[in-house]
Amino acid sequence: MSQHMQVMLLDDIMQMFDSVEGEALCFYDIGSSKMNIEMALEMND
Repeated sequence: MSQHMQVMLLDDIMQMFDSVEGEALCFYDIGSSKMNIEMALEMND
């Protein structure tokens, strides 16, 4: 495999990780805010 091909492959892998990480963070934010809302509702009861 040529040096150039290896660099391109590495870039693709890094971009893939970046987008996966971004989506995971989104889901985490949604999940934690949902939990906070449920906790707030329980405290109001």
